[in-house]
Amino acid sequence: MRRDLLEVVRYAKEIHFETISLATNGTLMTTSLAHYLRDLVDYVDVTLDGPRKIHNKIRGGYDEVIKGINALKTAGLSFSVVSVLFRENVNSIFYVCQMADVLGATKLKIMTPITKGKGKNIASEILSSHELKDVFQKIKSEKERNGWMMRISLTDWNKIGEGHAILVHPNGDVVASPVPSKENCIDLLGNLLNENFQEIWKRYPYKKNHLNKYIEKSLYVC
Repeated sequence: MRRDLLEVVRYAKEIHFETISLATNGTLMTTSLAHYLRDLVDYVDVTLDGPRKIHNKIRGGYDEVIKGINALKTAGLSFSVVSVLFRENVNSIFYVCQMADVLGATKLKIMTPITKGKGKNIASEILSSHELKDVFQKIKSEKERNGWMMRISLTDWNKIGEGHAILVHPNGDVVASPVPSKENCIDLLGNLLNENFQEIWKRYPYKKNHLNKYIEKSLYVC
């Protein structure tokens, strides 16, 4: 959707970002675009929320998503499957696991909705921490039984805690997210147009949650 996407990615590569990833619903991915991205990004995250009928009800474009993933495979670009799990599709999670394995994903990232934006509309559909733990144990058993090859992680935001991610908005604002206790589920930390990131990091109050999440200490992983 962003006409300057490739320009942004090239710039990130030129200034030596350590890891560059692209999150997408996959519907606009083509083989030619995937080939171009292969030398610029380390991996791509593609969202798949269930089989065709379930995915189309939740997000739409199932067939385009599968075509997009196959374009990534053809180009030899590493990708992960991302699935947002809630009551609507919890019974389809084994299908998603099987598809991620068949399609050749290096990782399957299962997460629950964040209660901001459209996520607010399905807050009542979010699984409890107890239910998520039970779902993970079943996934772990099925992975062993079926021999699924990809690494699987499951995210419980209650377990991770607030503010694990740092986001930079187009106007330079740096925010911690998600922070449900704050307005709009974000905590404004500063602005890159006024100061450098090192100064903002010093007063970032969610460092423990941030680090535990990205070293997978607070995730369910198998």
